[in-house]
Amino acid sequence: MKNLIYLKSVGAYLNPQKGIIYPVLENNKPDTECPISLKDDEVSKEWYSSLSSEDMHQVNIVDINRTNAS
Repeated sequence: MKNLIYLKSVGAYLNPQKGIIYPVLENNKPDTECPISLKDDEVSKEWYSSLSSEDMHQVNIVDINRTNAS
């Protein structure tokens, strides 16, 4: 998968175009069998609070795009 952004603070990869989060496997690759949608609000508040400020910036870009598309 191309264009994934690693969110180190929560151990996940972000696909910013699709607004999908993938947990990281033990081999440091994304778990594509377990997609989690930011756009469908499938992420808990605890997950958001665990994001570093840098990672939060990446996630906010996806949220901004989601809001603008509505």
